[in-house]
Amino acid sequence: MDSKQAPAHIREKVLENMPQKHPFRFVDAIYTLSTEEISGEYRITGDEFFFPGHFPGRPTMPGVILIEAMAQVSVGHLAGIGADV
Repeated sequence: MDSKQAPAHIREKVLENMPQKHPFRFVDAIYTLSTEEISGEYRITGDEFFFPGHFPGRPTMPGVILIEAMAQVSVGHLAGIGADV
């Protein structure tokens, strides 16, 4: 399966159409998009709302947030399938 860099305007449109918004959007960028695959990124700053309580003194990315990020990219994939990629 070949990865394909989607045009910037399509990647931006996919992000705009995602239903999740700050502070619960865990996708900052879409890189590749085709009918078969998508890749995206969430940039962790260390200031996210969940770090102070998970765990105090040892901030750890909650597994449920990782799963949510994958689900959000998947929604982005479904939203982008109709686009000319």
